[in-house]
Amino acid sequence: MAKKINSRAKGVHGEKEVRDFLRDRGYAAKRGQQHEGGSDSPDVMHSIDWLHIEVKRTESLSVYKAMEQACEDADGEKTPTVWHRRNKQPWLVVMLADDFMDMVEELPQNFEPNNVFENDSAQADTGDMLKRGGL
Repeated sequence: MAKKINSRAKGVHGEKEVRDFLRDRGYAAKRGQQHEGGSDSPDVMHSIDWLHIEVKRTESLSVYKAMEQACEDADGEKTPTVWHRRNKQPWLVVMLADDFMDMVEELPQNFEPNNVFENDSAQADTGDMLKRGGL
């Protein structure tokens, strides 16, 4: 039988996982100080200066409640994100759609909006991704 872990310890472990995830990709990162909340004490402090990370390492997540906390802690200074992972699953990042589109609009010009599919394979690609477990 699997060893049961308390929620605080699981949260700390999740923060360390996200810290290591960022470090593995070349970003400076460390666990934040968890005594206050807010932009000055995030779950993970890192070198992506515009991003606030709220870590949720739990089997069940109230995504809107988590995003509300991320928005409050970001204090309007950073883009709020919720990083969530269940046991034996990959990390997911949740963000507001407006913030996502702001990021897309900052991409190089070769990513201009296009409302026409080049061919019908785009729908097949999505189906293939679902079958592979990518979505």
